[in-house]
Amino acid sequence: MSNETGIADFDVALVPIQLDAFVINPAVCGTGNDNDTSARICPITQPNYTFLRLDSFLLQSDVQNHVALHNTAPASINSRLTDLVISEACRPTRVQVLLRNGALAAVESTSEPVFYGGNDPTVLIGGIPSGWALDYLDNLAIRAPYQIVIRIEAVPDVVHFLAARVLQTVPRILDEASMRLIYEFFSLRPGGRSDALLPEGTFYPQFHDQLTTDERWRDRWALVPLYVEWEVEYNHIPFEYWKLDEHTTRHSEDKLVRYGVTVPSSRDPPPPLWEALGQKDIRILSGRVLILPQPSFALGAKIKQLFQDTPPSILDEYLPQDQRDNLVASIGELSYLSSPLLGFASGLVTQAEGSHLKPENKVIGPEGEFSYVLNAAAFNQAGLTEDNLGLINGESALTPYAALVNFTDSDNCHFKPVTHGQFRFRKFNVIDKFGQALMAIDQKPRRNGPPPVYPCISSLYAPQEITVDGKKYANTVIQDRSEQCEFLQLPPQIIQPARINAKFVTRISNDPSPVFRGSAAWRPVITNYADYGIQLFLPDGTFYREVRVGGPLGTLASPKWLPFAPDPDAQPTPDTRELDTLISKLGDPKYLVGFWGMITTAQQKLPPAPRAYAQFLNSIVGKPLALVNTGWSVELSGPPLDIESTQAKVTKPERMLLKPTDPNNKTPHYELQLRLGNEEAGYDGLVGYFDTTNPSSDQLNYDQIKTFFLPDGKPTDPLIGLDIEEYPIFEPYWQPPYIQGSTVEPFVYQDRRNTQMSIFGAILDPFTPVHAYSSFLPAAELLLPPWTWQKAMDTMTAFFHAGPLTMPVNDVPEYYESEKLTTKNARDMPKRNLLLPSLGGGDWSWFQPYAEGQFAEGEEGNSGAIYNAFGIEKKGDLIKPGFQDGPYTAIEGFLQLRNPVMAPSKS
Repeated sequence: MSNETGIADFDVALVPIQLDAFVINPAVCGTGNDNDTSARICPITQPNYTFLRLDSFLLQSDVQNHVALHNTAPASINSRLTDLVISEACRPTRVQVLLRNGALAAVESTSEPVFYGGNDPTVLIGGIPSGWALDYLDNLAIRAPYQIVIRIEAVPDVVHFLAARVLQTVPRILDEASMRLIYEFFSLRPGGRSDALLPEGTFYPQFHDQLTTDERWRDRWALVPLYVEWEVEYNHIPFEYWKLDEHTTRHSEDKLVRYGVTVPSSRDPPPPLWEALGQKDIRILSGRVLILPQPSFALGAKIKQLFQDTPPSILDEYLPQDQRDNLVASIGELSYLSSPLLGFASGLVTQAEGSHLKPENKVIGPEGEFSYVLNAAAFNQAGLTEDNLGLINGESALTPYAALVNFTDSDNCHFKPVTHGQFRFRKFNVIDKFGQALMAIDQKPRRNGPPPVYPCISSLYAPQEITVDGKKYANTVIQDRSEQCEFLQLPPQIIQPARINAKFVTRISNDPSPVFRGSAAWRPVITNYADYGIQLFLPDGTFYREVRVGGPLGTLASPKWLPFAPDPDAQPTPDTRELDTLISKLGDPKYLVGFWGMITTAQQKLPPAPRAYAQFLNSIVGKPLALVNTGWSVELSGPPLDIESTQAKVTKPERMLLKPTDPNNKTPHYELQLRLGNEEAGYDGLVGYFDTTNPSSDQLNYDQIKTFFLPDGKPTDPLIGLDIEEYPIFEPYWQPPYIQGSTVEPFVYQDRRNTQMSIFGAILDPFTPVHAYSSFLPAAELLLPPWTWQKAMDTMTAFFHAGPLTMPVNDVPEYYESEKLTTKNARDMPKRNLLLPSLGGGDWSWFQPYAEGQFAEGEEGNSGAIYNAFGIEKKGDLIKPGFQDGPYTAIEGFLQLRNPVMAPSKS
């Protein structure tokens, strides 16, 4: 401790504060006044851990005069801790007050997708048995005190003395059992009368070994692995060398969507990585990890799940029941070790894991596990009181590097917020409980470093392959032997927790500046094969408009709402405006033919519609697709990590994780690619999507459709094939839910998060999820909730054009205003019938157009026609066919199947 400042000589004070659900302004906590404009509440999607540390001036030399600043730092920390503790204490009361409010009384709690952090690579070692006994999970045999072996023989005074000393240290209730165990230990000693018969009702202890000899077995101990110590050489590869694409790996022809090394070069083929890479950025990482039995549990659980999820009839074809039972029972006997390289990822962000002094001690009591603060750890002058340290709540396993490692001799920043590089092992030792060691790499000093080790590499960590002079090599930072590879490749992965947000969104038109908000609204798109047209509907299932192939100009766009009468009170909405924009594009014959070809090509590969869809009437026309607006983003769980080393020459990484807020700041930052959709997977429903006009705009560009489903495999107007150049780019972000000293209104916080989303207008299968693929986070899934399309399907009506048909003029009924066709009465039984030729089974309706003084209202393609619905009455004598007396007229209209033959009856 410094005598001048009163501040302890330490680098960083680390205090994680856990906030479960809400941050609330304590000034209005518990008042119950929801109208108070100072009330602030905002959700936190998962526990956040705020690291409170002393300012950077504490890390500077004591020679400088920072006495005044040092004296104010503890007060600042205490003030912040007090605010957070009060907010956390007030949260439950305030939340209950809000939930009792009428507007929130019916809400249900839900959760956002979880955040995923960077994982450490896992190593599996075959042929080495685990140090855990095979039966350590079996039931343990126990004995009652009266079953302990005590023989009647002379017991030396030293044994009595030992028993007396032990009884002074154990609870009184254990006196008898403790004394009996001591006497049993003496009775069963080597050389004792252990061969004598046991007294009736007594039993040997479970580990009583009767076969032990007097021979010493030092240096002949069994191998009982306890932990692994490892050391690796990590080579950081610049981010511009990585591209997201379908890459193959060594010894595998299967393509995986992942980031792979693609050397930027004008040469064809590009040079190998070891030639193109300039100055190398190398980190040496090391650590130790205990060998635990969890790998056997995980493998056994996977096998059990496989057996449970697979029908027995299929399993019996490959493995009989008795062999399956034997396999499950024998999993724990497999000779292998498995453990992660614990501390690999945290070391790259200059944080240390492992055993170190901690301010808390964990104990197990009647109420379970809890921790308490050690008195010696409290440091009141720095604000680290016992109460404040108690807020750590056991979350002190991860600590900053501070002065632990010296980086002052390196010209590269050793802080890596995103991993993208290759590493090889320099040391890998298995240490057992007796001090024995198995060394995979000889540690004798060598001029060129330790000898290589060639592990079996999984497809996730395998480098790409390159051909040089007719030989195949792994494309690594150092040229290796042909067909061999000692390097493992780490594709780009965000080390701190992050997630891919995927939402259905809708444009809010009444906002001051129209933005997108979360919504599951969709607009059905149906391919009308009978008319070679595209039918578009509103989110509630109301028919809006149809565009067909044909006519003198190549396309025929029907008037809005036709054949249904428009709602006179209907006003343009964001949905109708977007549909109008798309319909105007579909008026181009090339655009419509390309759009049709994309849909028909995709429907050949998409999975069939679920059985539930067969009950809806529009199933006779074709499987619907959905026109939706989707929002995607990459979000961090907390503020971006920063370098935690005080002994570093370079403190700025290659790229910043977040984009600088200052537009004049041109510091490089990470721009990560995602691939939307998968044309080869039957479980992905994306057909195509519209990008925005530019990255900073939310205005969709309907001039181009990006898709995997190209007719004949060739791009055609307006279709653009998706490839490495077309995958969308995302910038990670973090939106703080609260600012120092204040919180944010919930809708303001949510709108700020929404503005971070990249908007795409997508055409997708409403019954199948859409996926976003990357290698830095697990795939994200987006699926329309069933209730959205079920409600719309009940409203939608399927119809197609028919005619011209000839019939006597007198058979054409007059127009009745009271029977005007609307979307609400389209499926009602018509009050009048029309004599038409017989159709197949089912109940059919005919929609007949009438002019009735209606004229075009200036809208392109609007005929001004209005319709009446008629039932179809079978016409003519089928036994004696013939023409009726004239005059005749020709009519055109629409045929609608009200109820198919197999339609379920309504109860």
